[in-house]
Formats: sequence, C-alpha cells, structure tokens
Amino acid sequence: MGAKGGTTILFIEDELEQRQLYRFAFEQAGHRFLQADGGENGVALAEKEKPDVILLDIVMNGINGIETLKRLKKGK
Repeated sequence: MGAKGGTTILFIEDELEQRQLYRFAFEQAGHRFLQADGGENGVALAEKEKPDVILLDIVMNGINGIETLKRLKKGK
C-alpha cells in the first residue's frame, strides 16, 4: 500500500500533460503515484517498485504499450 493507505499506481505515458493530470487526481485521492515517460522506463520502475496497479498507454514513442505489456508479463 502507498501513502495514506492508498494503492501505489504506476502510470506509463509519454505525454507530460497526461502524467501531470493523472498525478494530480490520484494524489488528491490519497494514492502513491509513480510515473514513467515510456515503456523501457516503466518496466524498470515496475520491477523496482512493484506497484499495485499499472496504467499503460498503448501508443507511445520507443517501445509501444503492447511491447511494454509483454515485457511486464515476462518479468513476473
């Protein structure tokens, strides 16, 4: 569990504005919010932090969301 008893959420999204919007909303709701600006960083952060929930953009620069998901599942 994250800060204030909320869940730890990892948001993998390449658009800064989207990350800022979701960060504000989830932190206001009492959750710990982690963010990554792309698939490779997201996979590394997920392996390190073990979040409760991962929100993943599908269309991203670099490795896309589908490839990111495959890598996340492989690391299980």
